[in-house]
Amino acid sequence: MFGWFLVVAGTLVPAFFVLLYSMQWGKQKSEEWLTSFLLSNFESMLFVDPVMVMCFAFVLACLFRKSKGEANVDMDNVVQNYKKLTGEDKNDYMSSTIAILKKIKDEYLSYKSNPRNVSMPMNQKEMKKAAKQRRLELNLIKCILDFILTTLLMFIVCVIAFANRDDMSYYHRQELMRHFVSPAHLPTFESIITQKDMFNWIKYTMIPNLFPETDINGDALHWYYRTFMTGLNNYRLGPPRLRQLRTHAGFCNIPYFGNNTCYGGYNLLDEETEGYCIGWQSKPCSMVQQTFNITVDAWSFTSALDIWGLPLTGFYTTYGGGGYISPFDVNKNVSVDIVEELVKNLWVDRQTRVVLFEFTLFSPETNMFIYNVFMVEFPQTGGAFKTYWIYPIKLYNHVGPNGMFALVCEVIFVIYLLVLFFKICLRIYQQRLKYFGQFWQSYECVLFLLGGSTCVIYFIRSGFTDSTISKYRSDFKRFVNFSHIVLWDEILGVLLAIIVFMSTIRILEVFATLKKVSSIVKVFEQCGKDLFWYGATFVYILLGFAFFGWFLFGPYLLSYMSIYKCLTTLCLSMIGKSTFTEIDETNPILAKICFTFYIIAVVFFILSIFLSILGASIDNVVDNKTEDTHKDIIKYMMAKFTKMFNKSGNKEKHVNVPLVREEVKQPTLYKLYNMENKGTHKKSYCKPGGRK
Repeated sequence: MFGWFLVVAGTLVPAFFVLLYSMQWGKQKSEEWLTSFLLSNFESMLFVDPVMVMCFAFVLACLFRKSKGEANVDMDNVVQNYKKLTGEDKNDYMSSTIAILKKIKDEYLSYKSNPRNVSMPMNQKEMKKAAKQRRLELNLIKCILDFILTTLLMFIVCVIAFANRDDMSYYHRQELMRHFVSPAHLPTFESIITQKDMFNWIKYTMIPNLFPETDINGDALHWYYRTFMTGLNNYRLGPPRLRQLRTHAGFCNIPYFGNNTCYGGYNLLDEETEGYCIGWQSKPCSMVQQTFNITVDAWSFTSALDIWGLPLTGFYTTYGGGGYISPFDVNKNVSVDIVEELVKNLWVDRQTRVVLFEFTLFSPETNMFIYNVFMVEFPQTGGAFKTYWIYPIKLYNHVGPNGMFALVCEVIFVIYLLVLFFKICLRIYQQRLKYFGQFWQSYECVLFLLGGSTCVIYFIRSGFTDSTISKYRSDFKRFVNFSHIVLWDEILGVLLAIIVFMSTIRILEVFATLKKVSSIVKVFEQCGKDLFWYGATFVYILLGFAFFGWFLFGPYLLSYMSIYKCLTTLCLSMIGKSTFTEIDETNPILAKICFTFYIIAVVFFILSIFLSILGASIDNVVDNKTEDTHKDIIKYMMAKFTKMFNKSGNKEKHVNVPLVREEVKQPTLYKLYNMENKGTHKKSYCKPGGRK
């Protein structure tokens, strides 16, 4: 009775509490919970539990299985070998056979009471076969261990690499592009053509998005939320700033006009560095201007060393990290006044070659910093070239469970580098310069150097990050420059990508004994020298066509504007992405001649030679492969794996006892005759020829 009470209580009490929770959750949530509960139960009963039972049964059967095979023993061989070993040769066949079998039985019973390991000696052929088998087993164990360690290293490196990157970077970039690059019903970044367009974009697009004042209902925001940008998702680290770089004013002699003031192109080594008063007036400056203007600092040059600035390459040329800087304020109205004063005093004029709008954001939800640079170039030819960079970077990686796991992986990776360092030093000490003669050892050395460089750059980035954040905390109205941190983060990302690639390729070392992998390696080993000279010739011919295209179409087409762009265009043409239409529209006759020669020389001639070199090496490797009798370690592993799950009782074994030396005593014969097998015991008293 008590048992039934427990069953009913154990059913009704949980049902009662589940009913209360479902009333609290509501109908929709309760139905979803009940559906998931029933589906999980059915999934467990129909799929998970049967698979687990089958797996456990399979593993246990493999571990604890017993051999049930029968061994048919040829009694003639047993008796004859025993006679030769003992020297007995009686005439009475039946009596001698019975006596020998009795002795074998006594030896077997003696062995059962006092087991000992006695084995038959092997001849030279059998010893070679056993040695080969043992080497294969050792190679198999080494291959499995190397595979596990290499896979573990690859996993650790991937964890570290992905901890420094975040999937949310793409969404951050798209969101900022939607607000600043192509906003709806506001001036867009791509629409900038003149200097006035740039200031309108700053005044009506950038400042309202960076300094929100009202929410979606039109109510005034709290002062804390005004430190966020539009959407209240990204925190603004300090105010933005404007930075421009200028060229020197010079004189040029124009025919029929004489000497005139000219403004050449920007030169990083010869940029304008003089200090001026408001309106680009020469010093000394008026005290009234110094007192009543808020853009006094915008007319003085600041060195790149003073602001941790770095050179930046735009569409037209490369610009320095310093310049004439106009910092904004954390207040929207003051920032608007700064822009209006710069426009009024012609801060951007004919000497201006580039203007950069820079600011930094922080996303608390994704723990990411976002450094933004919007560049507008004003070359001496007129017009404007627009370029922008949005860098989402993750600097605090050890936050949360995933961050702690990444920290553990980083510690393991450092330990691995230390062990690898001592291993390399020991091998170099033992082998001297021969160490670098083996490919995988040199590969391991390069991997260590890259890993060490990654650790150094990681600590440099962390140090710059702490220093920058400390400066910001000391003055919240100060601009936060993340350009140097972005540089180190980009270098770190490149090194991590190379290490991930090399650790992935390193798994080929594990499978080096696989004949197919070794064949691929041998192909490139044989044709390596030929491919080197072929590559040099190919680059030489490609450069010739690049210069040819640059001189012909460079002044007219963007895709041929520089040597780099010409090489890119020609390489794309090799894979089928041809730009023949645009060059044909520019210069129809020369375009057809150039394109025809390029197709004949590169696509048909050069690529055909490449395929011929590879084909000849493949033929040589295939010919040598037929003479290779080396057993494939992978095939051996699969054979061992298949043998492990085969039933030994499926095949009958016929054992013939070989002749052995006289020093071997009789106890070895019990191995050839199993007295425990009843069927065999009955057959043991059969006379040769079928007589009982």
